[in-house]
Amino acid sequence: MKRTEQINLVFLLTVLTYLLLSFVLGILPFDLPFCATILLSQFGLALMPLIYVFRYEKNLKDAVSLNRISVANVILTITLTLCIEPFLSLLNGLSQCFVSTPAASQITGAAGQLSFPVMFLLVAVMPAVLEEFVYRGVFFHSYKEEAVVPGAVLSGLLF
Repeated sequence: MKRTEQINLVFLLTVLTYLLLSFVLGILPFDLPFCATILLSQFGLALMPLIYVFRYEKNLKDAVSLNRISVANVILTITLTLCIEPFLSLLNGLSQCFVSTPAASQITGAAGQLSFPVMFLLVAVMPAVLEEFVYRGVFFHSYKEEAVVPGAVLSGLLF
């Protein structure tokens, strides 16, 4: 089986695993704690790509094409983040006028119960690292050798 065929199967299994896990969590007769919900959702996202990497790839670094980040890129990323934050906050505020967001109320409720470092790891660090690993690391890196455009589209759709 070609590499793109393998990663297509991993892509499909990732979507199905995430949907199945979401369905199971949705029909539970009780609410899980916030930490458990976040951990399970991230586990559902990363399970199939992790199995693929450890089964078919030589090592994690080659599988996700880890490269050093320059200091200039770090500074530019931080600057861009700080500049775009007011605009994103405005968009978020406007969207909350029209649509209720249960995730936002869960995060707000959990913030009062958990320490800042735990919340930061659960809401900011862990999802960002796992999403980068899955979307750009495993999926996009696997496609870029043979089919860049389909890889970008599928990676973007899953994101």
